[in-house]
Order: sequence, then C-alpha cells, then structure tokens
Amino acid sequence: MPATNRNTIAAGINSALTGIDGSSPYSRDLSGSGQVENVEPDGPPRTDADPYACFWLGARQDIRDGPGADLSQYAQTLDFSILGVVSQRESTAATLTAVNNLEADLIQALHDNRGLLGAVYDLEIATQTITGAGQQAGANGAYVLLAGRCFWART
Repeated sequence: MPATNRNTIAAGINSALTGIDGSSPYSRDLSGSGQVENVEPDGPPRTDADPYACFWLGARQDIRDGPGADLSQYAQTLDFSILGVVSQRESTAATLTAVNNLEADLIQALHDNRGLLGAVYDLEIATQTITGAGQQAGANGAYVLLAGRCFWART
C-alpha cells in the first residue's frame, strides 16, 4: 500500500467516479471532461454537465484505542462527501429514475474500487437523494449526497 494522504485518497475517488462510463453495470456516464471535480463546497454546483459529481475531503483522525488495539500502528480515517447532480427530466418520474440510477452508479463504483487505488483498506458510505420540495428554491433536477469514510493504518 502506498503512503496514504489526502492526495492519494482524492486520486482514488476521482478514478472511481470517472470510471462510471455508462457501460454495464453503470447506467450514467461521468467519464467526460468536467463531469467529476474535487472541490471545496461553497453552494450548489455551477455546471452544465449532466450528470455531474463533485467531491471534497473532510476530517482526518488517528484512532489508537479500544480492546485489542495494535499499538504498533495508528488506525486512520478520513471523511469525504460526494454530490451527484442530474438535470430536470421531462417528468418527475424520469428525474427520480435518473437520480436513483446515479446513486446506484456511485455506490457501485466505490464498492468496485473499495481500496481507492490501494490507498485504503476499506470504506463505508451512506447516501440520500434530494428531489422536489427538498431542493433549494430555484434549483433544477435532483441530487445525490453521499457521505463516506476511508480506513487505513500506518506505523
């Protein structure tokens, strides 16, 4: 496993997301230029890409306690978030289908690339879709918000 830091984890997340190319098992395509970005969140995304995903890295923590802890290593975690966006479709049902498909694709890509290019040994994720009345006023389309946590160890 290479030395893990924010850059190696960001590269792994970027690789997993840009690997969503519309071919089986994926239904959406995030492989085009500008469709995946590593950002600092400052409001709704401003892009014409459809679909679109951006991600950002959060808190990092050392964990050295608990029963059976290996005192020769530091367990580490790093939180990350992904925001996926699809534009409004011809009907509410079509928009819901598109955002649900994007959610499934994001989960599949992260599960298929669980080690994030060898940077981590595991990750966990939770997702939520936001549509209709749950959107900010004036926003179009629908969102997937994915919260993740990476796990690795260092000596």
